[in-house]
Amino acid sequence: MDSKKISVLVIEDHQMTLDGLAGWLNERPEFELTGKATNGPAAIKLASTLNPDVILLDLHLPDASPEDMLESLANQGCKIVVLSSESRQYFIELVLRSGVGAYLSKADDYDCIARTIVQVAGGKSGIVSPLLSKPARMRFSAAEKEVLKLIARGLKYEDMAVVRSTSVNTVRTQCVRLLTKLRLSTREQLISWAVQNGYGDSSDA
Repeated sequence: MDSKKISVLVIEDHQMTLDGLAGWLNERPEFELTGKATNGPAAIKLASTLNPDVILLDLHLPDASPEDMLESLANQGCKIVVLSSESRQYFIELVLRSGVGAYLSKADDYDCIARTIVQVAGGKSGIVSPLLSKPARMRFSAAEKEVLKLIARGLKYEDMAVVRSTSVNTVRTQCVRLLTKLRLSTREQLISWAVQNGYGDSSDA
């Protein structure tokens, strides 16, 4: 890309997230926020009229399925960076096969998002967040799997300690280690990761 600003359309139905991304883009000299949308029909209309260099897209929107959104935007030749809390590998692979430039996690920092937007605007594709690609190849111990199953059920540390016949401090330490291993920041993110990767199911993950 040359010195011309990269125009970005942000499609996100969560208002606080949308405002945060919009404010951040407006502060970056290499980007131009060209528009915002909070639902599927508005997003498709803006993509057509504004013709942005890159679309920053949350796939789960009112009035539009992920499949419909991707198909509609792909038909317009849009370059897309998906920004999602969905971390299941089969879903990520399905989205990447649709031709999007990148699939990022909502836990990714702004520097990662900025680098990815620049890469996709320059023609790169198949980019996956390191938060999503690396944990998928990790192996977990039996104890770690048990903790993931319990936290996926939303159990508090005290309840997990009772189930595991151990101390609360031990459970808390195990969760901190999992956060570090998975490159997550909060207990809520760990719960979300465990649920989305099948640890909330009755069968073994």
